[in-house]
Amino acid sequence: MPEQEATIGPSELSGYLLSRGWQREGSWRGAGIWALESCGRLLIPDRREFQDDGELLVDAVRRLADYEERPERDVLQDIAEPMVDAQYFRMHPETPAG
Repeated sequence: MPEQEATIGPSELSGYLLSRGWQREGSWRGAGIWALESCGRLLIPDRREFQDDGELLVDAVRRLADYEERPERDVLQDIAEPMVDAQYFRMHPETPAG
């Protein structure tokens, strides 16, 4: 797997899943159970705590890549660097019209 494997964490992967319509159905032994009707379930650790947590993340990315029919590196790129626009608003102080 590409270099980003080590840089993505459970929170980034969970955010990606949420943005793609997955829902958290509960937890099992310190890991979240994420489900999407057409794909099945994924087990994602809530935080890197145990030795096999990295393996769960790798497996989840592989399964996502298969489901999305895209290369794993593309899925990892989307997880590591989501395309999110930040909007900024500047409010003018209240002044008389005219």
